[in-house]
Amino acid sequence: MRRMDFYTGLVTAAVGAAATWNARNLSMFGEHSVPGPGFFPKILAGLLIVLGLLLAFIAGREKPQEPVADEAAGTGGRRHAMLRPVAVLVVFGVIAPLVALIGYIPAMVLLVLVVLYGIERRRDFRSLLAAVLIPMASYVLFAHLFAIPLPSGPLLPA
Repeated sequence: MRRMDFYTGLVTAAVGAAATWNARNLSMFGEHSVPGPGFFPKILAGLLIVLGLLLAFIAGREKPQEPVADEAAGTGGRRHAMLRPVAVLVVFGVIAPLVALIGYIPAMVLLVLVVLYGIERRRDFRSLLAAVLIPMASYVLFAHLFAIPLPSGPLLPA
């Protein structure tokens, strides 16, 4: 059994249960069968419960794995494994304030480039393509489809 996945699944299911409890008084549908204020919270909370329990179930059924060489050597493997997530958080913390200065698309292109090229070390054409297309697609999705205003910066004047 992979304990971390098991406990992560249980915590995820508990968060979903708490969200379901908090959204219990929100109506699923409003007038004319239009989704109401409780529609998305209840659906997402239900998905959290189902997926969390599924993760815990799958982790509970797996047999223990043989320790990897790094894990057998001591905590050096664990420290090295934590380096990448911490690096992503640091990069996000540095680049997030840049959104207001240079705009959403350039800041997100920079974020994806640093994560893919610097942290993940994926230096190929697909990474470059992803670094351009992901921010542009998310900008179109949020700014145009959902009508959420995003900082445009000098490249996309408002």
